[in-house]
Amino acid sequence: MSNRRNFIKATVLSAALASIGMTAHAADTIKVGVLHSLSGTMAISETALKETVLMTIDEINKSGGVMGKKLEPVVVDPASNWPLFAEKARQLLTKDKVAVTFRLLDFRFPQVRAAGIQGTERPALLSGPVRR
Repeated sequence: MSNRRNFIKATVLSAALASIGMTAHAADTIKVGVLHSLSGTMAISETALKETVLMTIDEINKSGGVMGKKLEPVVVDPASNWPLFAEKARQLLTKDKVAVTFRLLDFRFPQVRAAGIQGTERPALLSGPVRR
């Protein structure tokens, strides 16, 4: 679990640093989108992922944030519904104005990413198994 937490911490921190200035933020926060199913069939595994991301954001904030700015998580629930993933991803990027979105990658997410994130010019942090 420590390796996963360190990986998440490093990727959230890197993306937040890279995305500063890409979108309008409150002066003291950087919004981070958290796109994990909290209901439906995928909730059993993704709730723990959401909690890990939130714990990591809390650790980063307790250590001073990123360049003096606190990370502000914006959590949405796509409810294990693939068309809703694209809608929620676009909501995070256009309405909620997050600087970066964090999502576990699985075999269906590239199609969702294309439908929901393309054209927004903001990074999406995707982690998960590599398919060969």
